[in-house]
Amino acid sequence: MRDKTGYKSNFTELIEVDKEGIKRLTQAISSGEANESRRKAIQDAIIEDSIHITIAQYSTGNTKDVVTIDLLDSIKAFEEGFKWGGVELGYGQYEQMLWLVCLGLLCDIPADDFRRITNIIKRDGVKDKLLDFIIHGKLGNEWPVTAHNYIEPSPYKNVDSLSSAAELKQYLSKVWYNGQVDAAWHNSHLNTKVNTYFGYWAWETAAIVKLKGIEDSSLKEQKYYPYDAVHW
Repeated sequence: MRDKTGYKSNFTELIEVDKEGIKRLTQAISSGEANESRRKAIQDAIIEDSIHITIAQYSTGNTKDVVTIDLLDSIKAFEEGFKWGGVELGYGQYEQMLWLVCLGLLCDIPADDFRRITNIIKRDGVKDKLLDFIIHGKLGNEWPVTAHNYIEPSPYKNVDSLSSAAELKQYLSKVWYNGQVDAAWHNSHLNTKVNTYFGYWAWETAAIVKLKGIEDSSLKEQKYYPYDAVHW
């Protein structure tokens, strides 16, 4: 178990339930019975569940190879169904993009698979400073850094100053979770009716550590920090 929060969790159950749910949702699309709006809602649900499965695989302690298999399934769902609606219409979509590019970097997926994510981001005209930084770190000059602002300033505008383990610890302990109060997954560990808790991880901190080469041994047990993903 990698989860460092101490919250009651059953990641294996969540993975099994979500995978069965994706099968049913996929069948609903393939049957041709869903109208256009229903089809879009189904695709959105498949993307969300696929990413939650990937993160839960990490939370429960599975290997890089296992996480990568589900990450590639998430990328496939993202390709097939994602459409950026803007921050007003698509709150939560930003984190789907952020988590995918961070996990793609951390899992060392091939550049061609990483481009399957970035091609959608580019197609939809998404401009975000943190996304640019991470994508540039993976693809180099193929993806120039052009954005100057953050789609979700809270908490992500705070990453500009992160260049040491001490600064990362401050961000993780004081800023990150408190800056996510509007996220649908926030406080999901308190839900006693439905198992929706897939683990709380500040993936961008691991991506920043990897790209900047920050020495992070003091963060190994830090809450919300996915240490193992940096050191696979």
